[in-house]
Amino acid sequence: MAVLRSGRRLTGAERDAAAAWLAREYTKDKSIRDLAEESGRSYGCVNRFLTEAGAIHSDHSKLLKPRELPIPRAA
Repeated sequence: MAVLRSGRRLTGAERDAAAAWLAREYTKDKSIRDLAEESGRSYGCVNRFLTEAGAIHSDHSKLLKPRELPIPRAA
């Protein structure tokens, strides 16, 4: 299922199959941009499908690095 034909609404079983395929490919370390290009869909569409399939989470707060505190200088 490489090409999902952009411009056509996917619903029901076809949408579920597309989301499952994208999730499988995403777990094989393919980027969302690569999947968008390969599938013929937009980045946003692929991102939405992956979110619906549970492959990515919308909570990005865990990805943020903790704020680095300045190192205290010896007096």
